[in-house]
Amino acid sequence: VSEENADVEHYVRTTTYTVGGNESEGSVTVIRDTETDLNITNTYEEEVTPKGTLTITKTIEGYTPTEDDLNRIKVTVKDADNKTVYSGTLKDMQNEDGTLSKTLTDLELGTYTVTETDADIDGYERTTTYNVNETETNKVEVEENTPANVEIHNSYRHKEGVLEFTKTFVGEVPEGVTDKIQFKVTKEDGTEVGTYPLSEMEVDANGVYHKKIGGLTPGKYTVTEIKEEAEGYTLKTTYKVGEKETKEAEVKDGKTVTVNITNTYTEKPGKLVITKTVNGNVTEEALKNVKFTVTGPEEYSKEFTLAAMKQEDGSYRKELNNLKAGEYTVSEENADVEHYVRTTTY
Repeated sequence: VSEENADVEHYVRTTTYTVGGNESEGSVTVIRDTETDLNITNTYEEEVTPKGTLTITKTIEGYTPTEDDLNRIKVTVKDADNKTVYSGTLKDMQNEDGTLSKTLTDLELGTYTVTETDADIDGYERTTTYNVNETETNKVEVEENTPANVEIHNSYRHKEGVLEFTKTFVGEVPEGVTDKIQFKVTKEDGTEVGTYPLSEMEVDANGVYHKKIGGLTPGKYTVTEIKEEAEGYTLKTTYKVGEKETKEAEVKDGKTVTVNITNTYTEKPGKLVITKTVNGNVTEEALKNVKFTVTGPEEYSKEFTLAAMKQEDGSYRKELNNLKAGEYTVSEENADVEHYVRTTTY
């Protein structure tokens, strides 16, 4: 006699066969004119599954978490089937002198994955490491009679960026101007980072000045040039970040942002006033061919007649405006008059 399909999930089954009070392997001999009894007994005992424990230890370096942080940062434990067996925040963990811990009991034996989420802090860079038995991993084996441990360590550092500003000069730079130029860098709230003289900046092969300021907390910074006007020159100063005209730059973590500052110097234009005086009894007709030529820097040349100089009051005067600074020569031609001796003075 055999029995089938008698197993029950999560139970251990013991089946015994007895014949006449004696245990049998399920075989029985039937005798003529005799009743033979075969007893089959199934005994079920609930399975006892081995369990284990897992302790999660959490440490934080470089930052003191706030109450909001403790309520936000989450630790999740999943089994080998990706089923969540625990999910809780740091607030749920025991805190002993800054070391947080959580022990999970009655875990089935096997492999578990421990993951931390929502641990970023504004203004900080985070590095998270998991350690199991001095091995960097977030997977841990839960075994019978051997407590399992996983350590989570967060290291935070202030995010930092670099602000660079460059200085370029266009045009003829007046003597002594560069000795007086400085640059002031301020934060968005007006706090001064520092003042940097042009004389202490590095100069590249193209004559461009450079200054880098590292270790800055991400945010907006303003670069302002401190300078004096140069006598005889007009000055135009432009600030650019990329293609945008601005003196404000946003510093980002691990990045370098550059403010390009350009000073363009242009000599202020001059004016030349030429007056002509004629002494002696000479008619205008006799002077109708008198011509003046003015030459100067950069091949400047201008011609005009005496008649073009005549003013309403009868005097002769000529103004030449917007002239580049420099030396000019004024020459007069065709000023001789027949039967007269001419003396010309400048």
